[in-house]
Amino acid sequence: MRVLRAELLDALLVAADRTADGLLDRLGERDIELWTLLARGLETADIARPMLVSERTAKRMIASLLHKLGAANRIEAAALAGRCGLLDEHPAGR
Repeated sequence: MRVLRAELLDALLVAADRTADGLLDRLGERDIELWTLLARGLETADIARPMLVSERTAKRMIASLLHKLGAANRIEAAALAGRCGLLDEHPAGR
């Protein structure tokens, strides 16, 4: 059994706490639109159309968004979107 100092545990919990307010405030409207489309399970080509970009540009935008979110993949980004309320009828903070 390993024990963490309280300060280290607090720091880890703060770093892992990705609240809707924090993430949504750091993202622009276009990032949030992209994130919502991604979280709904759309394919890259289906994301590109409403964003009015090429499929290649959409791929780059998705990679950039995943980096901003700290998400390893689309599934993690979708789960995070759900926790942030982006998939609700009226998203939190917007």
